[in-house]
Amino acid sequence: MLFDTLHPPPVHEESTISSGELRLHTHRVRLAGAPPRALLRIIHGYGEHGGRYLAFMRWMAERRIACEAVDLRGHGRSPGSRGYVSRWEEYLDDVAAFLRTPASEGDGENGSPAPLYVLGHSHGGLIAAAAGERGIFAQAGVAGCILCSPYLGTRIPLSPGKRLLAMVANHLWPSMRVKTGLQEQWLTSDPEMKAESRSDALLCRTATPRWYAGLKDARARTISRASAFTLPLLCLAGEDDRVADPSATADFFRRAGSADKSLYVYPNRVHELLRETGRERIFAEILGWMQVREGEGKSKK
Repeated sequence: MLFDTLHPPPVHEESTISSGELRLHTHRVRLAGAPPRALLRIIHGYGEHGGRYLAFMRWMAERRIACEAVDLRGHGRSPGSRGYVSRWEEYLDDVAAFLRTPASEGDGENGSPAPLYVLGHSHGGLIAAAAGERGIFAQAGVAGCILCSPYLGTRIPLSPGKRLLAMVANHLWPSMRVKTGLQEQWLTSDPEMKAESRSDALLCRTATPRWYAGLKDARARTISRASAFTLPLLCLAGEDDRVADPSATADFFRRAGSADKSLYVYPNRVHELLRETGRERIFAEILGWMQVREGEGKSKK
């Protein structure tokens, strides 16, 4: 096995990084004293934060995958108006800054740099797809990308009245907060994860017209430019996901220019695959995908 399981408890550290004038909060989980076999940086979904991935990060760290998650502006413990950006591309600025920050873990095995992977969930998956198309990942030396329930389309209908309200408010009151209306059963079927979300004071449960307008444009551009995404790609989707339409994920997957790409669709699973029932199977498949990529990289050296 390229990624074996070790037993020392992982170390969890919190810090900040600079993105323009802002200091963004980060979580880092690693094994102290053990060189990482790979690095994984995580981009969370809309309204959530990096701390929601700690169980996944610990699982990976125990297998010597050093993980780091950022709270994007307006989310979690990072500054900024909740759920608001003046332009959607500010999220890409945050990701570029996140990837420019050197890993504190140092080199990997035998003194060689550990390969870097990026995982984006939901709205973070849309951000990751756009970042890949625009060369942000190539500049950072990213070895591969995992899109987990990417928010490239949705099955949740929005009434014509709400669409009109969003269009008008985007010009008159772009930071107006409107309840998202997301229902907990759309996110996960795991009772423990539902309870955790109910008590999570850092979750943002509203959206803004400016975010929605930017989101619509970003989705259309990202799907139309999918052929520009050429990194090794793993797409994950829940067959019963109403929030992020799995058919939109499949469409992006077909259009992506990656020569190395895989699509996993999980039956009877909804949106938050990393917080769903039976999630360790999904953890293991993400790990296995990185194992294969790293094995191929070593064989070429």
